[in-house]
Amino acid sequence: MQFFDKLQQAGLVSHNGHIKGRIEEDFEGIPLVNKIREAAFDEGSELYDTFSESDRLEFLYRIFIHLNVGGASNQYEDHVERYLEVTKGLIRDMLSVRTADSGEVVSTSRVLEVTSLGEDAVLFRKEHISNFCYVIIDPSMRHVTVWHFGYVPFW
Repeated sequence: MQFFDKLQQAGLVSHNGHIKGRIEEDFEGIPLVNKIREAAFDEGSELYDTFSESDRLEFLYRIFIHLNVGGASNQYEDHVERYLEVTKGLIRDMLSVRTADSGEVVSTSRVLEVTSLGEDAVLFRKEHISNFCYVIIDPSMRHVTVWHFGYVPFW
């Protein structure tokens, strides 16, 4: 996945796929324990520009970061390959693609991010930066997928 070549180019991951660590720091309830998380969340870091604002809007990027962050009792991987394998598997499961006339592979699915259900409804029990809800619509298969995660503190 060429999109993630930047991880090694920016020094977030070593040549053998080991995710480079860092001194742990809390960022809005997310422990920044490695360089990938630092690049994803710490706007003051020189690594933050590894991914552009348009990269950060890509569903592929969001899946990868959601997997990397996990939940309150997440057990982290030390090698990026596991995250990339699961990211690739999820993108294949959730999106439909076709080959355009130009030869480029394009998604036929539409991904919507749900941030609220309105004034009187609750989407997440607790507000947290790692909460997410996506609705993926595949019009050709007439199929809808909902991917939802609401942060629940471990303690």
